[in-house]
Amino acid sequence: MLKIGKIKYLNVYPFYAGLNDSCNDKIFIEGEPSYLNRLLYNGEIDISPSSSFEYFVNSEKYFIVKNLSISSLSEVLSVNLLLTNKIEDLDNVEIYLSPASATSNMLVKVIFKEFFKNIDINFKMLSQNQLVEKNHLLIGDAALEVYFSKPEGFYIYDVAKMWFEFTKLPFVFALWMINKHRAEKVREEINAFIDLLLRKKCSLVLPSKYKQFGSAEIKKYFEVIDYNLTDKHIDSLNLFGKLLYKHRIISSLPRFYWWENNC
Repeated sequence: MLKIGKIKYLNVYPFYAGLNDSCNDKIFIEGEPSYLNRLLYNGEIDISPSSSFEYFVNSEKYFIVKNLSISSLSEVLSVNLLLTNKIEDLDNVEIYLSPASATSNMLVKVIFKEFFKNIDINFKMLSQNQLVEKNHLLIGDAALEVYFSKPEGFYIYDVAKMWFEFTKLPFVFALWMINKHRAEKVREEINAFIDLLLRKKCSLVLPSKYKQFGSAEIKKYFEVIDYNLTDKHIDSLNLFGKLLYKHRIISSLPRFYWWENNC
């Protein structure tokens, strides 16, 4: 039986909405991106949207599904850096990263190391992905709530927007990835599921309401979320990888291993 990772954030809701009706022979395992990364690495799930940084550090373990990603073309609204001072006024400060997402954490590090080289930052880790009274990164629904509520005492920086302003490229937060060891055992099931995902991508149905978000907020959010994986997205992945390598966050540049549906 195919085991599928399910990120528990609004940005992937349209893919999973209604899937259970047509996937009775599949198991969905829900969690934050970092949790699903571990399960996919260990072969406890077969396919999942997974952090692009996870691919950079463990590319030999995975295939990438073509034409699918979780990306932003410019801003993303749900990956936010909350600072008690403007960036240009920072120096020798601590910034707390999120335990929920490796990619977003590494993107923040790359932005400061590459584009704000004169600012001395000490990075630490939060115990939970939640709003705190510190300089910190939030992702997912918690970050989206902050974007719309604008809590006092913070300057809010959309990290994907920062990347776009410096590179003019989209940012790929997650790729749909397949555990190589599991792939041949469930090839037919994987191909059928990918075909279903690609069909759903062409006719995504947005929720009218979702938890604390109203219809206007949901509409605004899905105007900036992008599920494609074009040449520009791949250019962005390559640049991100080169900067991770330049700043010694990864030890080597990975090769892209693509899943071939028809073999």
